[in-house]
Amino acid sequence: MRPIDANHDAAFFFAPDDFLAQGDRLDADLLILGSGLAGLMAALRAAERAKAARIILLTRGALGASASRFAQGGLAAAVGEDDTPARHAEDTVRAGRGANDRRIVERVTQEAPEIVRRLAAYGVPFARTTAGAFHLSLEGGHTRRRIVHAGGAATGRAIVDTLAVRVRSSATVSVFERTAAFALLDDGSSVLGAVALRADGSAGSGEGTGARTVRPLVVRARATLLATGGVTALFGRTTHPPEAFGEGIALAAGVGATVRDLGRIQFHPTALDVPERPLPLLTEALRGEGARLLNAFGERFMPRYDPATELAPRDVVARAVFWERRRTGGVWLDLRPVRRLADRFPTIDIALRSRGFDPDRTPVPVVPAAHFTMGGIETDASGRTTVPRLYAAGEVAWTGLHGHNRLASNGLLEAAAFGGWAAEAALDEPPLSLAERRAAEAAAAKALGRLASGRVRLTPAPETLAALGAILDAGAGLARTPEAVERALQALSALAEALPPEAVFDALAASAARLVLEDVRSGSG
Repeated sequence: MRPIDANHDAAFFFAPDDFLAQGDRLDADLLILGSGLAGLMAALRAAERAKAARIILLTRGALGASASRFAQGGLAAAVGEDDTPARHAEDTVRAGRGANDRRIVERVTQEAPEIVRRLAAYGVPFARTTAGAFHLSLEGGHTRRRIVHAGGAATGRAIVDTLAVRVRSSATVSVFERTAAFALLDDGSSVLGAVALRADGSAGSGEGTGARTVRPLVVRARATLLATGGVTALFGRTTHPPEAFGEGIALAAGVGATVRDLGRIQFHPTALDVPERPLPLLTEALRGEGARLLNAFGERFMPRYDPATELAPRDVVARAVFWERRRTGGVWLDLRPVRRLADRFPTIDIALRSRGFDPDRTPVPVVPAAHFTMGGIETDASGRTTVPRLYAAGEVAWTGLHGHNRLASNGLLEAAAFGGWAAEAALDEPPLSLAERRAAEAAAAKALGRLASGRVRLTPAPETLAALGAILDAGAGLARTPEAVERALQALSALAEALPPEAVFDALAASAARLVLEDVRSGSG
């Protein structure tokens, strides 16, 4: 496996004697945790609506470092002449096996064309036809070409990088990079902000060349928006980067917010089968342009599983790939039918060739990998959770859009839609009362008091992530049994009990993993 980025893997240290005195205390109208598409869209929409608002955004890595930036295929919207939002809604419900909230589906699909136009106005370089219309791709589960894309299978990067530039230049938004929240401030009924650890980049005392000092950052806020991503980075076979490991879901559950359907994990059927973490993704759009799946016998097997063959919904294709790998010993994606692969999908062509594959000559090995969390923190149509003053948007949230299976490229759409809607609703929250401000201070002192040893990382330790990956692959993968889930929960309990008190992010990751496994055990997932 490739090592996790050194910026995330480094051990950070602080001086416990004066730790509390070192910290900063800030007040905000809106506190945003996370800088993927949902967090960036929230910051921009809030800044546009209330130019005098105090908006603070905290992000563990560099601004924009997120799963959103890894998204390849694009964003789904009915902008083609032969398409309608109603047809997009029908495809979404069909892919979700009817378990979707139809009101949410209709609202999101109706707003999708306007969201695309807004992103284009922000400067996102979506691909265009010679006539100037959006160039549209076809992906599994869609009955029309409706995937707006950019950058040759680098749509997430194009969107996130464009929005990050705008957020960074905003006079209304204060961005704190290399800053990770490990506790929400609450008074037993409402969320009043968060307490985070901020790496100052200076050399610290302690072991290892990666040592730095950290200091606390306490933010009291009228509203707090979680945009921290899902849980799939915790799996061993995953397409997600290590920026998101379920901490937002664990934080919300810890203050009593309702979380649901966390066992509903979407597995992408075509991750490149190489010894890396995360696994490189081979976008569904490749199959939309003619790529075919072959088993170890050289047979094209998808026609046996679904009439839509390679363009069946992701859950169907992922299970088919899983069972064909077991039955025959492997599955390969044949890219030779894709015309002008290097021109149409340059990032994928480069990624394959840099790893020694020649897609023009031979098929490439693929494996299903954990890709998207369809469950999460339950929200209403404006991103409100069940806890006052706490909001959630993006993959961290359960909105009702996806049902049992997410339609391809509805993930970026959901993040963009709910990021904006949640920010607008959050700005309507009343100011904190004096009692709430005092309660926030007391909660911050209690949270910081847990860090007794003076040593903490800003992400879970690599050994923790490796152990959690093995546990979740065994208990919450594509082949699930009651016995496997119970063994996974027992292993997780042993891991969690061995964590030291200062391993706050390891503990959050373990809590998120437990929520997934408990949902699987309940039968919901």
